[in-house]
Amino acid sequence: EGGVVPKVIDFGIAKATTERLSDSTMVTMGGELMGTPDYMSPEQADGADIDTRVDVYSLGASFYELFSGLLPFDPTELRAKGMSAMRERIMHEAPPRPSERLRRFAAAAPPQAAAIAAARQSGLEPLLRDLRDDLDWICLRCLEKDRDLRYASPSELATDLKRHQAHLPVSAGPPSRAYLVRKFVARHRIGVSVAAVGVAALVVAAVTFASLYRRAEEQRRLADDTLQAFQQSIAAVDPTGGRATASMGALDFLGLVEAELVSRLGAQPRALAAMRQSLAVARISFKDGSGAGRLLDEVVAERRREVAEGGGTDAELALAEALHNLGRARYYENRFEDALTDYAEALELRRRAHGGMDHADVAMTLQHLAAVNRRLGKLPEAMQLIDRSVAMWTRLAPESLERFQAVNNRGTILEQAGRLDDAERDFLDALGVMERSRGADDPLVARTLMNVAQLRIRKGQPAEAVAPLERALAIYELRLGAEHADTKSARRVLGEARVAAGQLH
Repeated sequence: EGGVVPKVIDFGIAKATTERLSDSTMVTMGGELMGTPDYMSPEQADGADIDTRVDVYSLGASFYELFSGLLPFDPTELRAKGMSAMRERIMHEAPPRPSERLRRFAAAAPPQAAAIAAARQSGLEPLLRDLRDDLDWICLRCLEKDRDLRYASPSELATDLKRHQAHLPVSAGPPSRAYLVRKFVARHRIGVSVAAVGVAALVVAAVTFASLYRRAEEQRRLADDTLQAFQQSIAAVDPTGGRATASMGALDFLGLVEAELVSRLGAQPRALAAMRQSLAVARISFKDGSGAGRLLDEVVAERRREVAEGGGTDAELALAEALHNLGRARYYENRFEDALTDYAEALELRRRAHGGMDHADVAMTLQHLAAVNRRLGKLPEAMQLIDRSVAMWTRLAPESLERFQAVNNRGTILEQAGRLDDAERDFLDALGVMERSRGADDPLVARTLMNVAQLRIRKGQPAEAVAPLERALAIYELRLGAEHADTKSARRVLGEARVAAGQLH
């Protein structure tokens, strides 16, 4: 009593156990690992002894996501083949460079990649150029499988980030001649630019060069200020010299980061809005609707100013994203009427920006609007919206997790409306999507089997519920273990169904 109480600060775990999978629920894989696999070092995955280099690895994964908008490993693929395969991948497979990961993602999903770049106040190609070399090397140095090859401490990582800001060679990168020349040019930008103007005058007008130069300088200052703000937040994390402590809870930590960002980016409202939105999404993952809403009110106000100043389609899409996330925050506050207003405006902006064409952002906002209408008891409106979302996901990505969620959500609405046969049809459709895309023994398959079984029990068909319950229980025992909460729940429901069906043995 009165001693130190350790707490795990972990921005990713939110796992359903006994609740039904519905609305916007995202189910993560349970099991033995303590923490979020996306940010977990190899020694944590292996159960080995740990030291401060574990924090370096996790910071590297966070920076990887901050810089590129993507995690080192695709979360779905990482979890696709079970706990053992996931552990092996964390321990032995080196992630690609952030720039390479983003380039591959852009080839497969151009709109989403463009959104990542826009959130960082950049185009895709300029962002890829910014990531190459220093930031690639810094991230991969943090993510080395052999911890002896990582930075020895967060302060050593911070030193390399400072060198990057000062256009000095970083210790994480190979000092090739071309690299050193680029660093020299960056440090002596004015002198080099003066010489370049003399040559460029032979090709283009000086006024054009000056305009481009000013634009590049503005983007560079924006990026430098943003990076510096996050560097300050890293310093705050260090209990030996910062304001954070080992016992600090996750939401308190986010508040500390927010204060740091406001102090560093007060003169850069666009960059501050992007960072506030990231913090708000993190708070939403903890179901802190009030805290997220406070941040997003500021973001929406800034995005409205950008639209009013003639920011065009990009500004409208940024406003739509902020409104969509504000709707999510209001949902967790049980402010459903406010959420309805935010989602409706986001939908209109997204539909207009994409010319009324099918788009993943439009389909997702339709899905969230349906969930809010369901909570308000407006089932006909919810059904109309979810039908449009399912149809769009079917055209865009028929075997995707997003379509699975939309179809499953429609089943939930149908069940609430008393249309049990139609609900069962959707749950079986969702089950097929998961079996084809994730494999027959995925925990999401088991959870969908539970939905089917519980619906059949409600229909007065306990005998027909036994087979899906047996299969769900087998998956949970295989993937999660006999003592997991989901396994115990499936075992209990199976016993009740057998009794109701007269199958006492």
